[in-house]
Formats: sequence, structure tokens, C-alpha cells
Amino acid sequence: MNRPTTPRGPVPSGPRTVISRDTWTHDGRRGYGLAVLVAVIGAMAAGLWAVTGYMDQVQRPDRFVRTEVPGVLDVAITQPGSHVVYVEGAGPAQLGAADLTVISPQGATIAARPYSADLRYDVPGASGQLGTAVAIFDADRTGTYEVSTQALSADRTTRLAVGDDLAPTVIRTVTVPSAVGVLVVLAGFGLALATWIHDERRNHS
Repeated sequence: MNRPTTPRGPVPSGPRTVISRDTWTHDGRRGYGLAVLVAVIGAMAAGLWAVTGYMDQVQRPDRFVRTEVPGVLDVAITQPGSHVVYVEGAGPAQLGAADLTVISPQGATIAARPYSADLRYDVPGASGQLGTAVAIFDADRTGTYEVSTQALSADRTTRLAVGDDLAPTVIRTVTVPSAVGVLVVLAGFGLALATWIHDERRNHS
């Protein structure tokens, strides 16, 4: 009597799915391509942001209030805080905080102190002239402030200007887009690294 033959080895429990190396390669290329795309687009966007912010900063001195030296300047301040006095001219600034008088809307004298940093800008519409921050004063309320000087200057083109402090916004214009650009590039690198690790694990599985 013949006995039934028992198959040797494990019996397949169901259909098997085989992923070819071509599929791995395609997925890897797609991951690396996405990583490069993220890094490039992020860097370009950050660069455009920085350029736009820089151009805005270049145009900001055009909105300053100005007068000749010697002269008196009425400054309408709509936001309390620190405001900077600049001296514009073809040569080095010859005026300082001690040469300025600042009067509040209530008629009180406000102390103008020397500006501690070296802040300069190209005067809009005046080729070869520089604006230099020389003093800063604090306006504790809105209103019209009087800024004046009786000092004389050998340069007849010298003018007095009052406006916002350019330094903080210039720093933000440079650092914030740069930081975002670095983070986006790192994100692209991390995506590429994750793709590589995933491919390595699938190759050794």
C-alpha cells in the first residue's frame, strides 16, 4: 500500500511580494531629489527675503526728517521710543550729542546721548554723501519734538536728520533670512540622510 508523500521544507502560507532593487533605486532617487529640491528652494527663498529686506533698509533714510546746519527741526513722533539723530554730509560728521538740543512737546529739555555704535548709510539722492548716527534720545510720548543745533560746519552740504534706529532692523534683515536658509538646508540634508538610511536597511533586509 502506497503512503502519501509528505512535502519536505516549509509550506508557503500565501503569496509572496518581491521588491526588486529597481524599486529601491527609484525610491532612493526620489528621496534624494526631494531633499535637493527642498534645500535649493529654501535657500533661494531665504536669499530673496534677505535682498528684499536689504533694499527696504536702503530706502528707509529717504523718509527721515532733515534740516540744514545750523537749524531747527520739528519731528512728529507717532511712536514712543528711542530715535536717532544723524549728520549727513560729504565728510566725517563734525557734530555730536553735545551740540544738539531736544525739546519735548511739553517744552522740557531731553538729554541727547552719544550713539555708541558706528552706523552709517548712503544718503539717498546725494552721491558721495554719508549719514552718520551721532546721538540718540528717548521720546516717552507722541507729539512734535524740536531738535536743533547752533553748531557751524565747514561743509555747506551738512544736514541734520532724525529717524528710527537702523541698526536693529539691519541685523534682523541679515540674521533672520540667513538662519532660515541654514535651517532649510539642514532639513534637506536630514531628508537625504533619512533616505540613505532607509535604502541601507532595505538592501540588507
